Amino acid sequence: MLNKNRQQGVFSIEMAFVLLGMGACLYFCFDLGYQQIRKSQLERVSYSLVSLLKERSLFYSDDQTQPNYRPNFQETEQLQRLAARFLNVKTGDVSVIVESRVSGRRVVIKKLASNVPCELNYPLNQSLAVSSGGKKSEAPIYQVTVCQIVPAWFERIVGNQAEKNDRVLSAHSTFVGR
Repeated sequence: MLNKNRQQGVFSIEMAFVLLGMGACLYFCFDLGYQQIRKSQLERVSYSLVSLLKERSLFYSDDQTQPNYRPNFQETEQLQRLAARFLNVKTGDVSVIVESRVSGRRVVIKKLASNVPCELNYPLNQSLAVSSGGKKSEAPIYQVTVCQIVPAWFERIVGNQAEKNDRVLSAHSTFVGR
């Protein structure tokens, strides 16, 4: 027969392990949930920015060879400031890549923040060619990629890489212009 005096701390030890495991699961869920919320915000912002980029063509003539029809670096800077305002962060915490293809000519303009690396994961290619209303010319296509660094809380605690404190999230949206 087992002695009950020797078993008094066993329940406390088991409860401590169970609570530690549950705490780790909750911490992981909070980290994952936060990253999903930020990803959905980035997707909303990229869609808004590409819509703005597309609609600005209403202010210019139908001549697609006009230099103002293609996006430029100043407009990309404005889009970066707008993205930072939408996300309620500093301008240096958001990177924006604007890619366009107007009249078959592809242009990529990057406005990268110094601490936010951003890559163009899905470049525009010729398979996305869309004719504009029966004309032989192609409709302009715009793509905006927005990147932001978010903290990776769970990886800081569990991971074996001490320098991996943050994760870069990105979202892109593609839209056919007018």
